[in-house]
Amino acid sequence: MNSSNVESKDNGNKRTFRPYLAKKLNPTGQGSQSDLFSTPMEPDLARKKPYLPTDWPIAAGRSADINVPAEIFRSDFYLDTFSPGAKREIYVAASSGLGRLSPLLAMPLYKVSTCAEGRLIERMNELRADRYGSAWFSDGRHMQDSDFDDWFPSHFQTGETAAHSPVTTAPRHLTVTLPHDMAPDQFDIEFDAAIREAAIDRWVMTKEGHDHCVFRGVEPSIAIRMTPYRYGASAKNSPARELCCFRPNKDGVRLVAIAELIILRHLGILRRPANQSR
Repeated sequence: MNSSNVESKDNGNKRTFRPYLAKKLNPTGQGSQSDLFSTPMEPDLARKKPYLPTDWPIAAGRSADINVPAEIFRSDFYLDTFSPGAKREIYVAASSGLGRLSPLLAMPLYKVSTCAEGRLIERMNELRADRYGSAWFSDGRHMQDSDFDDWFPSHFQTGETAAHSPVTTAPRHLTVTLPHDMAPDQFDIEFDAAIREAAIDRWVMTKEGHDHCVFRGVEPSIAIRMTPYRYGASAKNSPARELCCFRPNKDGVRLVAIAELIILRHLGILRRPANQSR
């Protein structure tokens, strides 16, 4: 459902998201709309309204064409051009902290990122030790939550990948075989950029994300997470940029397509979007 145009069930007319929320929050019509959106709603009402006419952010963006024809990996040009190099693993991680935030925002939240082949468990241990995403800022103070210390790789659905695809599936990760002349850092930069389109910290700073938080009765800042990396006796909060909206039963297919597109564009088989450069 499109958040900017919510279809009325009674007469087929269209209405925008903000008046829709205003009617739900203030059915009597008393007071101004600006008052409604500057005052948090009662938590009880937020719990009674879990489903919103909101377009969740999505990896690579909603307007991106990420369709990859399966036959491209059977073409002579691909088979002759692709020479295997290093491997990366794509994972979708969860924690008790994100499990607590997800129902507050009524959105599925995970950490989506990459690591070197065979390092998945080691990477989870690092996230636990760092308490990745545990810090946030509220009312002029830095806060830290204690339930971001149990990160683990989550299951997600992908379906079968195409024959000869550089992406293969496993129960809790994807393995991506890079071309021999593609550095792992280059792949990570392009993959992270696609995932940032679904990042929850960016989304809550948009008008749509802010309205969503108001309707849920939560501070948008609770979704702008940081990691308190230790530097000697003190800690420096660094933005946790890899926390995003991710649907485990649907968006795994997008992760496969994103990885395939990065490689096909690197090989020159597919053209990069006009607004994207290396």
